[in-house]
Amino acid sequence: MRVGIIGTGNMGRAVGVRLAHLGHEVAFGARTPDQAADAAKLAGHGAQGMSVAEAARYGDVLVWTIRDPNPAGVLSDPALLDGKIVINVNNRDYATDVQEGAWFGPAIAEQAQALAPRARVVKALNVVAMETLDTDPAALRAAGAQVFIAGADADAKAVVARLMGELGFEC
Repeated sequence: MRVGIIGTGNMGRAVGVRLAHLGHEVAFGARTPDQAADAAKLAGHGAQGMSVAEAARYGDVLVWTIRDPNPAGVLSDPALLDGKIVINVNNRDYATDVQEGAWFGPAIAEQAQALAPRARVVKALNVVAMETLDTDPAALRAAGAQVFIAGADADAKAVVARLMGELGFEC
């Protein structure tokens, strides 16, 4: 599967490296060419580094690891997400995003779906520490590791559940 990793921070690198090792075609999208190239080199297995927009074009599935849910904030054209399965791995930064006693409002994945209504957004991996992805998938399966997935598109959730299974997680 062609997977575009949007963001090359800790989680982006961890997911991309593991998916590349599992045989997926991975492209890392970053704001700078050096960040993208470094992540691709770390992943090996033919992974590529490119701009965020290029990675969005590249992937059939996108792993959105940038905390900002606003596609226009990092993509030249939010329509690049149209029809794509977008796995959103983020949680809010409650220390800065939420005032005590205030309603939390829509989740980051809900915000992303509203901003890119033709994308197929699925929330996953948001309760997984990036270090967990360094663990062999067989060991994770043996340990009964689980992830939650959520989204409105049943077909997109099935694709994401299959990917999570390859990573070693039960959904």
